[in-house]
Amino acid sequence: MKDIVFVSGHKNPDSDSICSAIAYADYLFRIGRYNAVPVRLGEINKETEYILKRFHTEIPVLLKTVKQTIRQNELIQKGDHIVLGLSGGPDSVCLFSVLRKLSEELDITLEAVHINHKFRPGAAELDAEYVQSICDEAGIICRQYETDCIQKAADEGLTVEEAGRIARYEAFDEVAGRRGGPVKIAVAQNADDQYETMLFRLMRGTGPDGLAAIQYERKSDGGFSIIRPLLDVEKADILEYCRAEGLSPRVDYTNEQTKYTRNRIRLELIPYIEKNFNSGFKSSLSRLSSVLNDDRDYMWQQTSAAMRQVCRDGITDVNALAGFHRSIRTRVIMKLAEAAGLTEDIAMAHIRAIDELVCKNSPSGRVSLPAGFEAVFEYGALRITNSADQTREHNTEARKLTAVFDTDEIKKVHPGGEIVIRTRRPGDYIHIGTGSKKIQDLFVDLKIPKDRRDDIQLAAVESEVLWVAGYRYSSRYKVTKDTKNAQTVEIFVMA
Repeated sequence: MKDIVFVSGHKNPDSDSICSAIAYADYLFRIGRYNAVPVRLGEINKETEYILKRFHTEIPVLLKTVKQTIRQNELIQKGDHIVLGLSGGPDSVCLFSVLRKLSEELDITLEAVHINHKFRPGAAELDAEYVQSICDEAGIICRQYETDCIQKAADEGLTVEEAGRIARYEAFDEVAGRRGGPVKIAVAQNADDQYETMLFRLMRGTGPDGLAAIQYERKSDGGFSIIRPLLDVEKADILEYCRAEGLSPRVDYTNEQTKYTRNRIRLELIPYIEKNFNSGFKSSLSRLSSVLNDDRDYMWQQTSAAMRQVCRDGITDVNALAGFHRSIRTRVIMKLAEAAGLTEDIAMAHIRAIDELVCKNSPSGRVSLPAGFEAVFEYGALRITNSADQTREHNTEARKLTAVFDTDEIKKVHPGGEIVIRTRRPGDYIHIGTGSKKIQDLFVDLKIPKDRRDDIQLAAVESEVLWVAGYRYSSRYKVTKDTKNAQTVEIFVMA
């Protein structure tokens, strides 16, 4: 942006009236056109001094922070097209304003995406109208989407928060996919979101990678870079920026409701710690996150080096893998699962079960994983494959199959029920995806020969099957990052 000096007497483009240099300069700066410095010839008064101070101290600090974050983490390159998630709240409106101001300097183009999640009827529609209006004023395209996330959550067995997140990133990927050339997706998570995420994960249980929390950049399911330019900016600074800029973002009243765990962390826990234990608690969290991010990067570099030594053509040498530290082994296993296509729902309980067989150097064995995947040990080699639709071949060797279940979720549905190992019975069913299926129908779908169906081992509670050993894992009681109590089930079968 160019520095311009104005004198009084300019026409106000909003109202066709005559306005002062200060008002006109303020308007031009707000819309991101110029870094306007208002000066009356031969006169500096208190109003002018305030505007000069606001332009040259408060606002550049936030802009400087964002530019530094972008530069240090190489988030944006010249010529990038940025697909921006624009909810209409303070965070996204701040990012929208900042990227507009930096667009010429960074040589980027912008496109906004707004998703109406149908969470707040009436207010959600006003959010959409507001977002459309600020995009129209700026001459920026805004793509509007609507998804009934409450219904989506019910249909797919998700929390409403998970359903909303999936809907947002599906929309971002769709818009990004239409664009040619380099495209990135920008979202407005800030430093306070980082602090909340660290504490949330710590209370639920996590490892060092989980505590490193939100990354500056990651890949979307569609393969696009998701960037977070505001991750070093605290919420208070964002609100001050919006106030100073005359922005009027929408306010989501649900963010102030303490029935949500993350809100309670932000509104109650962090202020309590700051007041009673450490006034610089947020700074401490920020330093911890930085250190853990560095450690995470190093550990994954070592993991990549280990994989080059132990993996060939999708086959992993178990003996070679067993020689590494457990921290590296577990990361290798995670990468193997990811390479096989298992990117969600795999928990540490699954990883530990696989690692146990690695260390035992078992001649054969299997660990059942979510979504029909399994880890297969044969003749000193480890493979992770999707076996849900494969028919097993007969042999005379006993195999140990392992599965892990969330026992708290089981108790919610079957109070007092116990997991038993048995073969099929009339009325047996299993949850798959968003619904349930009779075991008889599942056997047909899997093309299991009729003469083998009565021999298939099942883990069940009453008539509900949790696991068809070697074939299918229930979608209902899978272990997640939020699981507190889990039960491991082992079945020895003749393959």
